[in-house]
Amino acid sequence: MKNRLFRAIIVGLVWVVFQSGTASYIHGNSIGQLIANHLPLGGLFFLIVLVLIVNPILRVIDNQSGFSVSELVIIWVMISAASAVPGYGMMEFLFPTLVAPLHYVAPQNQWKEILFPHLPEWLYVSDPSAVNAFYIGETAVPWQAWFQPAGFWISISLILSFIVICWSVIIRRQWVERERYPFPLVQIPSMMIDQQPDRIFNRILSNRFLWTGLIVALVIHLLRGLHRYWPAIPHVQISYGFGNLITERPWVALVQGWPLWGRIYLAVVGVTYFLQLDVSFSLWFFFLFYKLQEVCMSAFSIQGISTQHQVMGADLVLIGFLIWMGRRHLKQVFDVATGRLSDEINVNEAMSYQWAMIGIIIGSVLLIAMLCFVGMSPLVAIAFLLLMWMMITVTCWMVANAGMLLVNVGIAPFSLLTAFLGTRPLGRANLTLLGFDRSVVSHWSSESLMPYVVQSLRLSDQAPVHRRKLVPLI
Repeated sequence: MKNRLFRAIIVGLVWVVFQSGTASYIHGNSIGQLIANHLPLGGLFFLIVLVLIVNPILRVIDNQSGFSVSELVIIWVMISAASAVPGYGMMEFLFPTLVAPLHYVAPQNQWKEILFPHLPEWLYVSDPSAVNAFYIGETAVPWQAWFQPAGFWISISLILSFIVICWSVIIRRQWVERERYPFPLVQIPSMMIDQQPDRIFNRILSNRFLWTGLIVALVIHLLRGLHRYWPAIPHVQISYGFGNLITERPWVALVQGWPLWGRIYLAVVGVTYFLQLDVSFSLWFFFLFYKLQEVCMSAFSIQGISTQHQVMGADLVLIGFLIWMGRRHLKQVFDVATGRLSDEINVNEAMSYQWAMIGIIIGSVLLIAMLCFVGMSPLVAIAFLLLMWMMITVTCWMVANAGMLLVNVGIAPFSLLTAFLGTRPLGRANLTLLGFDRSVVSHWSSESLMPYVVQSLRLSDQAPVHRRKLVPLI
């Protein structure tokens, strides 16, 4: 058993290293995407290779040597957790943010007089040659210039990630067993790794309708790709814009901003089969409702109203609703953590509720202390942590309940605090430091960690024997 666990960890690490080393390069050069959403395509491809090619070969050699369901779960959990690091989740925002102060400073923006007094030199890359090397390249990495700023913000990210993991353990039972969220994105790897006795391929992989759909999608994308290089090959049109058809006010608002247009996302079409009917209805209905609001504002020449404030209100209402729905479970967790109830209830959890609560408390204290150390006021640091928790939880709810491949919450703690309080009460020091929030967890939430963790815990229902080993692996 230990040998199989070790094998799964090694195989998972191999792909994690490859994915982490190539994801940013592939994305930055517009070659494609390895991650970019909460169903990481690169990881899914690797899982397909293991299930369709590696496992059958191993079973032909020795029927007992193939990867078991538990091993495949461990591999997928490692791949999922690692997907939150190299792309939008952290690295694509962290390093550009650290060189931005020195790179964009100019007499016109007066950053040197306004911002720099509130930024310790070790909090960003303060060596001009290191900043130039970041943008120009073709030179060795000046590690000494990066060590302190990158080390500090990576430490912040790791602490926040640990808090997220502990919170995911606490919320799992409520969302999985009580409210029974469908977790549409989990259904795909779940069906892939399912195994049936005396069969090389399981029922879903032997389904001819699955392969028919895959072939159709493959042919369409293949033709579109070949058409880019050889225009003589027929072009398959899967997107339709309405900009040329709608040009007059107020209806032109439909094709402005987040435009109304038609596009067939074949991967999304497949995922929608796992959605509940009310969720499927909401996804298109409320988008049209939002566009009709813009039409009305255009008709009455109302300008300067940001729909971002609607997003803020919706997020606040939603987090309140989630807390209310889970109040009994959260009370039960508190009672177990404080010893008022037996801890038998959390035997099958990835971490005991006691340790999860302790982890959240210690992590929160450390995070707030580190933010205060660099100059943020304690109240703003606490508000920052609470708002970040709200954003992450809402993002995870969208993925777990609606199967959202790509989530953009569209707000950050900076936006919420300035919207409710204004800039003057916060002060320059807090505003300057809050500008770094994208380097911790960006408000572009397509690779937020919590959905990966909660989905991994949901997938582990197929192999509960390894659940207590998941947290160290994540």
